[in-house]
This record gives sequence, C-alpha cells and structure tokens, in this order.
Amino acid sequence: MAIVGGLTAFAIMPGQLFSEAPVADGDPGPAAELKEPDNVQPIPLPTGDAVPPGSMVASVGGDGGQSVSLAAYEVEAPENPGTPKDFLLPPPSTIIRANDGETAATVSTPPATEAVSDAGVSPDTVPPSPPMPEFDSPADLNPPSPPADVTVAGPGQTPTPAGPEPEPPAALDGSLRDAARAAITDNGSDASIYGSGPATGATPAETATESQFEATISDAAPANDQTAPIYATPTPAVDMGTPSPTLPPTEPTTGSVYSPNPSLTEPSFNSAAAGDARPFEGDGTPGTNSLEGLQSPALTLEKTAPEEIQVGKETEFQLKVRNVGTVAAQDVIVLDRVPRGTRFVNAKPQANRTSDGQLMWQLGTLQPGDETMITVQLLPTTEGEIGSVAQVLFAAQASARTVCTKPELKLTYTAPEKVMIGEAVTFDITVSNPGTGAATGIVLEENVPEGLAHIKGNELAFEVGTLKPGETRRMQLALKADGPGIIENVLLARGDGNLIAKDSAILEVIAPSLEVALSGPSLRFLEREATYEVAVSNPGTATAREVELVTYLPKGMKFLSADHKGQYESQNHAVYWSLEELPANEMGVAKLTLLPLETGEQKLSVEGRAALGIEHSHDKLVRVDGLAELEFDVADVADPIEVGSDTTYTITLNNSGSSAATNIRLALNLPPSLKPVGGDGPTRVVVDGAQVAIDPLARLAPGEQAVYKLKVQGLDAGAQRIQVQLITNETPIAVAKEEVTRVYLDR
Repeated sequence: MAIVGGLTAFAIMPGQLFSEAPVADGDPGPAAELKEPDNVQPIPLPTGDAVPPGSMVASVGGDGGQSVSLAAYEVEAPENPGTPKDFLLPPPSTIIRANDGETAATVSTPPATEAVSDAGVSPDTVPPSPPMPEFDSPADLNPPSPPADVTVAGPGQTPTPAGPEPEPPAALDGSLRDAARAAITDNGSDASIYGSGPATGATPAETATESQFEATISDAAPANDQTAPIYATPTPAVDMGTPSPTLPPTEPTTGSVYSPNPSLTEPSFNSAAAGDARPFEGDGTPGTNSLEGLQSPALTLEKTAPEEIQVGKETEFQLKVRNVGTVAAQDVIVLDRVPRGTRFVNAKPQANRTSDGQLMWQLGTLQPGDETMITVQLLPTTEGEIGSVAQVLFAAQASARTVCTKPELKLTYTAPEKVMIGEAVTFDITVSNPGTGAATGIVLEENVPEGLAHIKGNELAFEVGTLKPGETRRMQLALKADGPGIIENVLLARGDGNLIAKDSAILEVIAPSLEVALSGPSLRFLEREATYEVAVSNPGTATAREVELVTYLPKGMKFLSADHKGQYESQNHAVYWSLEELPANEMGVAKLTLLPLETGEQKLSVEGRAALGIEHSHDKLVRVDGLAELEFDVADVADPIEVGSDTTYTITLNNSGSSAATNIRLALNLPPSLKPVGGDGPTRVVVDGAQVAIDPLARLAPGEQAVYKLKVQGLDAGAQRIQVQLITNETPIAVAKEEVTRVYLDR
C-alpha cells in the first residue's frame, strides 16, 4: 500500500476488486496536487468516461478517517450498449480517482521483487509489467486496441488471449473432488514459492455467482477422449460470524496478463457424449444411512496474523478451519498463497504445493465440531502491508436410496367347455401381480369374437386400476352365445410400464338344428290314395327340444290317416306331430295318407319348429291327373234272324272314369255272311260295300255316353260273329268286344 496525495493507493491484481478501504486523514485536495512517485505515469480520465480495455478503476470518496466503498468502474460494451462490463489491469498496477469529480489517475508499476524459494533455489527476478499507454487529452478517450494476442470479451464475458484455449485440468482419479483439486493447478508454475498474494485489505467487490459452486456432472466421455474434461466447482465455506471473503481467482503463471484463470471458467458440458441422449448403464451404489436426508456441512475459515511484523524476522500466520455444520465435510482442502514480500519457511502441518505455487493442505474429513489449526512460518522481505487470501474447499456428500421393484401381470381366462346357443356364457377372469412392485394403470381389453355378443358392442375395456405385489383380483365377463362353432376368445391386460399379459378361453357353442322333408309320389290320379313320409332330422350339435312338425294339405287332397299320433285339424287343413326332444344326428319319420280330389298341381308344405327359434320347412308339388275309364258294349237288337232279314247292332260307350277319354276310335270286323246296310252315331258312319268306317270321337267326358248303331242283313244261315275294337289316347292298346248273331233259314 502507498499513500499518494492523502489517498490510499491499492494494488489491483487481475480479477481482484475492492469493497472497503481506509482513507488517510485530511482532504486529499485537488487532483493536481497529488504527489506522484517517480515511476508513476498519469492518465487523464474525465468523470463518466470509459477506461482503456484491460483497466479497472476504483473510486475513492468520503471525509478524512472515514471508511468508504470502492466500486468497480462500469464500462458499456460497444457491441451491447447498456450492459456493464468490468475490465482488468495488468498486474501489479494502481489507479486512484479523487471524489471531487476532477480528472486524475495514476498507474503505478512497482519495482521488481526478488523471489525466494523455500527449497533454496536462487532467486529469480520478476519482470516489471509493461507501462500503460498515455492519453494526451480528453479527446483521446477511445481506448487503444488490445494486444494482438488478446480477444476482447463481450458483455458478461472475460477477455481471453488469442490462440488455443487452455486445456481444463484432468481429474486425478475420476472423482469430482479430484477434478476440483486438479482445477487449482497450473502446468506452467515455477518450482519456487514466491510471495504473490494480494493485500489483505483488498476484498473482491464481485462475488461468485451461485452457479459457480454447483458441481456439474455430464455424460461420461470415453477413456481415451482428452477433450472432454470434467469440471467440479468447490463448495464455499460458510462464515458463521463475520463476512467471509470471496475466493479470489488464482493468477496465471504463463501467457498474457489478460488471460483469465482457467480454474474459474464456468463448468463446461462439452464431452464426447454431448447431445447424445441414448441411455447407458449406471454403476452407482447407495451410501450409508447417515448420508440420507438433508446434508448441511458448514466450514468456517479464520486467518490470523500478528498486528505487525518486521523485515528479516520470521513470523507466523494461522488458519483455523472448523466444521460448524451438522454432518461431516469430505475432502477438505485449504489453499493459500505466500504473501508478496515474504518467503515461505515452513508449515504445520506440512503443505503440498500446487502447480501454480499455492500452498495446499488436504485435511480429509472434518466431523461436525472438528477443528484444524494450520500454522505458516514466513520470512518478511519487504516492508509494507503483507497478506494473502486463503480459501477452503470441501465436498458435501448426500445419498438417497430406494428399492427398485418389478411389477408383473399374470392373466387367467377360463370358460365352460360347451354352452348352448342363445344362452349366457360366463368367463372367469383372474388377474394377479406376482411381481415385487405395484402394477398400476391396469386395463382389461376384450375384442368380442364372432359367435359371441355383448350388449355394449364388440370392443370392451375394463379399468382394474392398481394391483399391489401378490394381489389377485377375480372378475367375470358375461357374453351371449349367438353363433355355433368352436370359438377362441382372447383377453388382454395392459399396465403402466409396458406391462402386458394375454390369455384365451376356448369354448364350443353347441346348437340344435332341424331339417324336414316330404317324400312320396309326385303324380297321382284322382281318387287314388297316396301315402307320403314326413321326415324330421337334427344335424346339429345339441338336442332339439320341443319339436313340432306340421304338414299343410292342399284343398284338392283329403286327409285319410297319419301314424305317430298325428292330429288333423280341419280348420287349418293340416296334420300335427309333437316330439319332446330330438337328439343330435337323429331322425324321425311319420306317414301320411291322402286322397286326391282335384286334378292339377297340388302343394304339400311341411314345417319343423323347435326351441331357441329353430325352424325349417319343405314343400312338395304333386300333380293329380284324372283317369279315363271308358267302357263300351256291343249288342244285337234281334237275335236270331231269318236269312235275308235285318238286325241292328248297338255300340254303347260309357266314360266312368275321372278324366275325359280322347280321340276315341272304333273299328268293325263283319263276317261275309253279314252285309252292312247303314249306320249312325255321334260321328259319321260310312258303309262301303262290306266295309264300315266310323270317324273318331274327339272327346268323351267323364260320365258321358256315346251310342253308335249299325244295321246289317243276314245272308247265310249260321252263327255270325262281329268284332268291335276300341282305341283311345288314354288306352293306346285296342280293347275288343264280340257279338254273335244266329241266322236261320226257314224251310
């Protein structure tokens, strides 16, 4: 610390801001009266204007002896106006700004300091920081371009040097905690430990965001992938009494002064598995029971130093770490830098060194209430304010456990082997969970097959809900059998988590059937009895019950008789039979005798009925024809007759049948002793010498008569025989009749 013009000048380190600082007694006066050291270069900074990139301004105000706030000067980034951005100075530099609003600033570059190694290595010389550029006038307010190896950051970002990004540290053993240890190392540090810590009065004005303390786990990268680091951010210690300083970033030991410390970079998610959402197998196991529930370790870190120390005289700084939480803090690490202007002598307990020159104590686990004291022996080499900022890192562990169960579904679907058509069939359903976890969202699904029916349709669903492990639930489904045959009915059970079970029930729907038939003559003559057989059979798979058989008679037929107790009802002109049952594949036959009374086509109808609405019918057509029974007679009127006298023959035709005789033809054969004289009848009779021809009679209806007469003369004595032949369409074979007449000679 240096006093310039009544103001306290503070060395500003990269990444370091100020919160409070004392102001020397007295009014600092105008900025022009500031006393500047020989190596101080003034830079004009008008009030409210921007500072050069890479710089930081601390404003000082207040009356003498009063503590005031020092805040970072806010600069609007040109690419995003309105967004504040703090820039850093090259180390180690000093900027002071008076509170009277006048322009004044100094940049101080202290002389090089010898660094002393705790291992006896020859001291090295730290090169001075390059001078800041001068601004001749308020017109030169635009900051100069940053060095070629520096990339100016946008809003909310930190300037970074050009070139390849620094590689994140690799984890020591793959754990998050080892990754945190690795994150505090730098691969470019010197083997010696030099005092390089900031002044103890300097407190960061920026605090780390909460997200910087949240350890982040990304998908595991392949073992040979060196581009996929794992970052773990330390958990901050909890100060139970006084405000605890925010952990400052560590200084880079290589590269540009504008380079940010890689250890403070926001945790990255770039890994070989980035963007890959494919599932992978886990390997974690539960911790002890004590790690379950809310874990709240809390550490306090207190650093003390003598009020005054002297150059060349060893002194001790002490750090006390205490766990004031309720659970153990794991992997406790304390980090501290050797203050600038001192040389490290010893530490108790022994300290390890990080690659960037920090002292590190790995304290392991601190149980609740445990306390550890660390003593650091230093040798002051330079007068002035001496100090550094220590930080404590630790890991909190929390565990949760659960029991992973596996629900299962088991479904049993049963039904009777056989059921009669038309009856209700009950299916028994048993759904159970033989697994170890609750099966939720269980729904039964039924697609009713053909041959079965439900009042609500074919697609059925029933919500079962949840089945606890080992729970069984029984249900029934009632369907109607409406079609014969063997039916497979499938039931499906679904549950959350792709649970599925299926079972089927096979049953036979049996049904009786009826077939009736009427057999007998298809052609019948009037008034000729006809006997018919009425047959009924059951080709089904079940007994037909309450069988009724009826034969309806036509008007042209008369009922004569029926066997098997057939009953004739004149009102319906029908014959009825009844059977209590007719077994499957059995047949019954009844006989029916009828008398045709009318010619023409007659229809006999037989119908069979049984329980369950079973019906069958059959018709039979019978043609009834009339029978022509033509009778004829030949007789002589005078017998005997004398030679030379006449006699008359009468030919009488009678149709005593039920049908007309048609195309009636008569043929006469006369002996030579009889001479035809003449004749008459319903048709023309022609006598030609000894020959007689009678024209055919077209039709002779039933009950009608036709008479022909033929007159002859006896020529010779003796018995004379005549023959008459009759032929009709109904009797194509000739029927002959003869008559003998005696002729005598009177002497």
